[in-house]
Amino acid sequence: MSTKRIDIVHKRDRWVAEGRKHRAVTTADSKSDLVEKVTRKARADAKKGKATTVRVHKKNGHLQEERTYHRAPAPRSAKR
Repeated sequence: MSTKRIDIVHKRDRWVAEGRKHRAVTTADSKSDLVEKVTRKARADAKKGKATTVRVHKKNGHLQEERTYHRAPAPRSAKR
């Protein structure tokens, strides 16, 4: 399974969530609003079995943090 990657970057006085080939997925005026929106979608996709990595960049373009959302493994059965 391949992992989808979303980069949150600052461009032209807006925050942009970019997918592959730097195509804009969604935009927002504030970074916190966009991070919340993108992570909510990534968590929902993870529940469907689709792994997503969200990379949050600072205003200067440097990487601030990276979050990976993937489907949780099946719970272990209790040993007796």
